[in-house]
Amino acid sequence: MILWTDDAPVGYARLVALGAKPVQTPEPWLDHLLIAWVEDPDGHLVQVVQTLNRPVVEPEHDQTSKRNFTASPRLADL
Repeated sequence: MILWTDDAPVGYARLVALGAKPVQTPEPWLDHLLIAWVEDPDGHLVQVVQTLNRPVVEPEHDQTSKRNFTASPRLADL
């Protein structure tokens, strides 16, 4: 599942505070997204995504192990 938000670090922290297991703290991806990962209580991966207004420098890391899902509710709607 993908949750779109205006503030990925705040959304990530909120989900962790609500009981989600931290998987990956927010980090830049491509040149315009900030992405974090948590695992819900049932073991499903949840991606928290923020669109950035400026390009960012992406750190080197392996993106191949991350899964992408098609559902896209906004975090504020939950």
